[in-house]
Amino acid sequence: MKVLVCGATGYLGQELTNHYRSQGHDVVTLGRSPKNDINLDITNFNITKLINVLVKIDLVVHCAAINEVEIAKDIVNTYNVNVVLTRLLIEMAVKLSVSSFIYVSTFHVYGTSCGEITEKNKMHPINDYGLTHYLSEEIVRVSCGRNGIDFLILRPTNIYGRPSDISSFNRKSLVPFQFLEQALMTNEIVINSSGQQYRNFVSVKEVVDCLKFVGSEEIINCYGELNTSIEDFAHRIGGIVNEEFDKNVKVRVCGKRVPGNYALSVSNTNSLYQPRRECLKEFVVDMVGCKKQWTK
Repeated sequence: MKVLVCGATGYLGQELTNHYRSQGHDVVTLGRSPKNDINLDITNFNITKLINVLVKIDLVVHCAAINEVEIAKDIVNTYNVNVVLTRLLIEMAVKLSVSSFIYVSTFHVYGTSCGEITEKNKMHPINDYGLTHYLSEEIVRVSCGRNGIDFLILRPTNIYGRPSDISSFNRKSLVPFQFLEQALMTNEIVINSSGQQYRNFVSVKEVVDCLKFVGSEEIINCYGELNTSIEDFAHRIGGIVNEEFDKNVKVRVCGKRVPGNYALSVSNTNSLYQPRRECLKEFVVDMVGCKKQWTK
């Protein structure tokens, strides 16, 4: 099978690319980084030229997006990359007679972080990050449905796992990496909020597990077994570091606690996907093993 991966040099994109290559598939990568097989961005995306280069593609995997941290720096570029690029890739896929299209969206399309959430919940994005992914989901759903292309939309929660390429990793703002870096560098994890808000954490391996459902399912919440408050998550990270590396990491919560029900439950109503055993300890140990590379 010939697979085109857009966004292959990003944190998740590297894992998806490695997965398909390990399965023996012919993988072509596309994106802004010169590390890609085809180096281009939204400003020079020429469908006709791409079709002539690619000739035939069986599956498109689209995981390129401006992340939630970078999004405010250039809102026009954000919508071009997060929405217009999806539309162009779909148009290209139709002209190439691609059979399947996988779009990596986000849990942010729901616009909430508490209560019971399944793939059937209504989407109410509350920021540009969630909104742009929602718009792209609709582009994929409508265009693929109209043209007979099997599609799979993945909505990961909060991803963790050792990056394939530590040297190019630029997502240390993600909670698991942020807390671990604080624990290792300062022996203290600082939470600026009340820490009461809940998050679901999913390993990057679990997101990869969902790829096999293209053609049989259309929307999957990629979630993990670990469902906990931010404060508890910080204590878990600190506890693993303390136990495994003889540290004395403390957790400090700066925000004022507010009474309320913050509990979160994530699931799917009709999916064969099942999360793996929680592997936070494995993540911490792996990251500490390459500490010098990512804490520079």
